[in-house]
Amino acid sequence: IDAGMSVRPILITSDDGRAEISHLAPGTYCIREVKTLPGYVLDETVHEFTVGEDGLIDGKEVGVRVFENTRTKLIGTTAVSADTGAHEGVPGREVTIIDMVAFEDLQPGEEYTVKGTLMDAETGKEYLVDEKPVTAETRFVPETKDGSVDVVFTFDGSGLVGRKVVVFEKAFVCGVEILSHE
Repeated sequence: IDAGMSVRPILITSDDGRAEISHLAPGTYCIREVKTLPGYVLDETVHEFTVGEDGLIDGKEVGVRVFENTRTKLIGTTAVSADTGAHEGVPGREVTIIDMVAFEDLQPGEEYTVKGTLMDAETGKEYLVDEKPVTAETRFVPETKDGSVDVVFTFDGSGLVGRKVVVFEKAFVCGVEILSHE
């Protein structure tokens, strides 16, 4: 809170996102968010307030500081064949599909994981090879708040003749699912 204080308390919000401080001695205080929930951008604004000798906070009986956290958004996906660069590929023993996943409002420095699953477009069920779903995942740590990553699927695509697949994606932070595109 105040740089002159020997103790710097850490406040933890309740389930409704609120934290309360009471019985502060007169003086000027600064408060800043140091951690946010997975899938939200940290609000790094330093909020300053003054408690007067009369106990009023910035001249009011109750002082309220609001931290705004922007939610991370998945803004688009595009899956293409590595061979053709188009949405249509050539079936074969080794097929590679590159799924570009674009985001807005990532938390720079936080590790994200994007997991993808190929789905049969006609049935809406997982596309299986040797009775197992075709999946891929990419881990990344963004340097900026907006960007994209590629999730690369390489698999035996011999069974793709006459079939169409789509990709379902899920994004995670610290093992917590924050977004899905299904």
